[in-house]
Amino acid sequence: MAVGLLAGGGKMLKTLFNSKQVTKEFFSVFLFCLFFFLAMPASSNDILSAEERAWLNNHPDISLAPDPNFPPIEYFDDQGHYLGLVADYFKIIQSRLSCKFKFVHYKTWEDVLESARSHAISGITAAQITPERSEYLLYTKPIIDIPNVLIVRTGNQDELKLQNMQGMKVAVTNGNALHEYVRSKFPQIVILPVPDDLSALKEVSFSRADAAIVNLAIASYLCEKHGLSNLRVAGDSGKSNSLAIATRKDWPLLKRILEKGLASVTEEEREAIAKKWIGLLLPPPHFYQKPAFWNAVWIVGVLAIILVLTVLLWNHALRRQVALKTAELQQELAERKRAEEERGKLQEQLLHSQKMESIGRISGSVAHDINNLLTPIIGYSDLLLAKIPRKDDPVYQPLDIICKAGKRARDLTSQLLAFSRKQVMEMKELELKSLVANFEKMLFRVLRENVEFKVSSDGQTFFINGDSGQLEQILMNLVLNAQDAMPNGGSINISLSSVELPEEKSALPEGLAPGRYARLSVSDTGCGIKEECLSSIFEPFFTTKGKGLGTGLGLSTVYGIVCQHGGFINVRSKENEGSTFTIHLPQIADAVLDTERQDRGTHLQGEASILVVDDDNIVRELAVEMLKNKGYRVLSASSGSEALLLLERHKSEIDLLLSDVVMPGMNGRELYEKALEICPLLKAIFMSGYSKNILNNSTKNRPLHFINKPFTQDEIIAKIHEVLFPK
Repeated sequence: MAVGLLAGGGKMLKTLFNSKQVTKEFFSVFLFCLFFFLAMPASSNDILSAEERAWLNNHPDISLAPDPNFPPIEYFDDQGHYLGLVADYFKIIQSRLSCKFKFVHYKTWEDVLESARSHAISGITAAQITPERSEYLLYTKPIIDIPNVLIVRTGNQDELKLQNMQGMKVAVTNGNALHEYVRSKFPQIVILPVPDDLSALKEVSFSRADAAIVNLAIASYLCEKHGLSNLRVAGDSGKSNSLAIATRKDWPLLKRILEKGLASVTEEEREAIAKKWIGLLLPPPHFYQKPAFWNAVWIVGVLAIILVLTVLLWNHALRRQVALKTAELQQELAERKRAEEERGKLQEQLLHSQKMESIGRISGSVAHDINNLLTPIIGYSDLLLAKIPRKDDPVYQPLDIICKAGKRARDLTSQLLAFSRKQVMEMKELELKSLVANFEKMLFRVLRENVEFKVSSDGQTFFINGDSGQLEQILMNLVLNAQDAMPNGGSINISLSSVELPEEKSALPEGLAPGRYARLSVSDTGCGIKEECLSSIFEPFFTTKGKGLGTGLGLSTVYGIVCQHGGFINVRSKENEGSTFTIHLPQIADAVLDTERQDRGTHLQGEASILVVDDDNIVRELAVEMLKNKGYRVLSASSGSEALLLLERHKSEIDLLLSDVVMPGMNGRELYEKALEICPLLKAIFMSGYSKNILNNSTKNRPLHFINKPFTQDEIIAKIHEVLFPK
C-alpha cells in the first residue's frame, strides 16, 4: 500500500518537474509557501482549527458504518469487534483528532448505504466514489488505493502485463467489472470465468489456469485463510479499487476534519498497516518507485528550482524581448508568404487574362476581315435579288442561297465577336419560339446519334426584347454542355412556357421586377453536377470537365447574356440524375414593332447627300450603289484625308458621314472629329466588322451611331433614316 501511495506521489512530482514552462508566478508562490512553512512555529499540536474543534465538540456522537463483510479491508468478527485495514487507519485518526467515533454494525452493505442516504449515520468508513452516491455524500481523498493484481504460481517467475499475455488462460470472477474490462480491452487473452475470487485463486493454485486477476487485499486474505501458499503476485492489471471516507453532504466540516486526520497518518504507519493485512507482495519496485529515490528527487528539485528561478529572473526581460521579436518575424514571414501567394495568383490570372485577350483580339481581327469579305457577298446578292421581279426566275434561287449562306456566315462571326467581347448587343423585338425552331436544325447537326433531342412548348407565343445571335449562343452552349454530360447517350429536352412571377420582390433576384416572363428550360439525363460545385458553375473559368476539355467560359457567357437581357438563370441538378437549366426573360406586350422595323427600309427613299468613306474599294462601291438605288446623292472617299478634302469642297451639301471605323492613317473617330470642325452640324454613322468600343460613347457631345458589317440595303437605309429623321 505504501509503495502505491509513494508511487502516486512520485508521479505527481514527475509531472510537476517535467512541465514545459514553469512561470515566474508559480516560483514566487512556491518559495513563499516553502519559507512560510519552514518559519511557521510549532507551538500547537492540535491539527484542527478552532472552528473545526468547536464543531467536533458540539457533535460528540459521530457514527460511522463500515462494510460488515469486506475482509481484510474491514469487517466485524464473531464478537462484534471492528477489524481490518481501514479499522487500523481509524485507530490512528481517532488518536490524532482526540475523539472517539461510533462504528455501527449493519448486516449488509445495502443497509449501510440506505442509512447514509437517510442520514441515520454520519458517514461511511470506506466507499467507492460513484455519481449516484455523490448526490448525498461528500468524499475525502482516497484512504486506500488497492490494485487488482495478476496472481500466478510461485514457479512462474515472469513479470506479467495484460498486453503480453496472448493465449494465456486467465481466471476472472464472472460478471464483475474486471471480467468486462479484460474481455473488451484484451481479446487475445483466454478468459476462464469463475463464480468468485476464491475459485479464481484455486484455478491457478491447481494449475487449471495460468493466472488470476484478484484485488490484492482480498487475494492476501484468502490465501492466508485457505492455505494457498503456492501463489505470488506477478504484476498489476492496471485497474485498482480506490476507497475514501464518505460523510453526510450537509456536514462539510466533518469531511474537512476527517481529511486532516487521514493526512496525519505517516508513510511508515501506512506501510505497516499494508504489510499487516496484505500478505502477498507485489514484485520488487523499480528504483524510481522507491521513497528514497523521490526524497532525493525532492531535495535536488528544490535546489534546481532555486537555481533555475535565479536564471529565469535574470533572463526574464531578455526572453520577453526575444519572444516579441520572434512574433514580429513570424508575422512578417506570414505576411510575405501571403503576399507571395497572392502575387502568384495574380500573375496566373494576368497570364490567363492576357492569353484570353490575345485569343479575343485575334478572333476579333479575323471576324473583322471576314465581315469585310461578307459585306459585298450579302450586299450584292441582296441587290440582285431586289432586281429580279419573279421568284421562279432560274437565277433567283441560287442568289437567294448565296445571300442566306452569307447571313449564316455573318452569324458565325458574330459568335466569334461575342467570345472576344467585341460584340455589340443588337436588341430588337423577337419571338422566342420561332427563334428556337429556326435554330433547332443547327442543333440537330451538332448532336451525336445516341442523343435524343426534343423541343416542346405550351402553344403560346413568347415575344421578348433580345439579340437573336446571343440567344442562339445560349442555346448552343447549354445543349453542347448537356451532350458532354452524356457520353453514353441520353435525351435533351428544350421546353418553353410563360409564367407570371410573384409580386413579392423578395422572391425575385435583385434588380428584377414582377411580371410575365418567358421561361426557357434545357434538361438532360446526364451525370449531373456535384452539390458542392453548384454555387460555382457560373463563375468564369470554372469547369468540371477534364484538363483541356473546356475553357470554363461557356456557362459564365450564358449567365452574362441572360443578365444583359434583364433575366435570370438557375440550375437544378443531382449527381447521376441529370440537370435542368432554367432561364427567365421578360416578355413584351407589343410584338408588332419588330416586323415593322424589319420592313421599314424597303419603302424608304432619300434626298440627302451622303459622304461614304471606306478603304475597302468593294465595300465602298457597294454602299454607294445601295444609297444611289434609294435616291441619295453620294460622294465617296478611300481615306480620311481624301474625305476631309471633299468636305471642304462640299461642306454646304453633305448631310451625313458614312464611314468605316478601322482605316489606315486616320480612323473613323478621328475623321469625324475633324469633320465637325468643318461642318459642325454633320451627323455620322460608323460601319465596321469589329466593334464600336474603340469609339467610346460620343464625340464632342454628339451621340454615335453604328451599323455592323455586313449589312443589306434595307438595313443601311433604315439606319440612315433613323439618324437623319429621328422621332
